Amino acid sequence: MFLSRMIEEKRQYKRFRARTRALPPNYRTTVEALEHYVYYFASARSTNLLPLLDNLTELFEEAAANDMPVRSIVGEDPIEFIEELIRNYAPGEWILKERARLTSAIDSAAHGTGPGSDPR
Repeated sequence: MFLSRMIEEKRQYKRFRARTRALPPNYRTTVEALEHYVYYFASARSTNLLPLLDNLTELFEEAAANDMPVRSIVGEDPIEFIEELIRNYAPGEWILKERARLTSAIDSAAHGTGPGSDPR
């Protein structure tokens, strides 16, 4: 079962790469840059990564077909764009849990409800 899943994931990845290579140069460059970023900050588990990459490519295929400018897809802040995409596809990602834990700890401290807090 593990081997068959691994083979299927490899096939999916090869399809993703082929679709990316078929994009016009400016779209391809953008997808490749976003993909590179995703490898650093998204889940290493292919069950999260492959759907994200597949949908990213689909988005850029549609944009290319409609001659939509790259900036109108990713906006002025491509990091914000890709971070939002990662949040939607990697709910088990450790970094997301840590971000939530940090936010919660700061909220608790700010409201005086955390461990050892002084409610003054």
